[in-house]
Amino acid sequence: PAKVSGVFARRKLIVHSVLLLIYISLPWLTFNGQPLFWFDIPERHFVFLGMVFNSQDFYLFFFLLSGIGFVLIVASALWGRIWCGWACPQTVFLDGVFRRIEYWIEGTAVRRRRMDRGSWTYSTYLKKTLKHTVFLLVCLFLTHVFLSYFVPVRDLIKMILDDPRENLSVFLWMLFITLTI
Repeated sequence: PAKVSGVFARRKLIVHSVLLLIYISLPWLTFNGQPLFWFDIPERHFVFLGMVFNSQDFYLFFFLLSGIGFVLIVASALWGRIWCGWACPQTVFLDGVFRRIEYWIEGTAVRRRRMDRGSWTYSTYLKKTLKHTVFLLVCLFLTHVFLSYFVPVRDLIKMILDDPRENLSVFLWMLFITLTI
């Protein structure tokens, strides 16, 4: 797609930047020594805004998930285009991150189409390799941020520095999520 400019494109970039900032910074925030938002699957508890919910509190999630589902249905019916175009994670990652990298490395839509139709030169190989390398590095970063919602950040940093065989299940999840993104 072509790069869009204008007032709404700038506003959309600001919204995407704020949403990405929230996504990246949320695992680092703590309250009373607990992460602000954390799914502790091995211990079977969930931390939300400093409050710890155990597995016996699961019935509360029925109401929470029902409320979220209801809000999603109503919001989609009333403001679906706003959600899909501005706040959906797929849109935020695609437009706010990956397309910007593509524009930065390969240029405008016209240049990219011309490059794709033309013969593959050294420059084409270099640009494509650079683009996909940067994509992979960004995917790894976004995956590690996602994993930090399930593994405390300090533990995740230690796991990154350790041998992958020591935390094989987390490593396999990291590979799977990276490939998915």
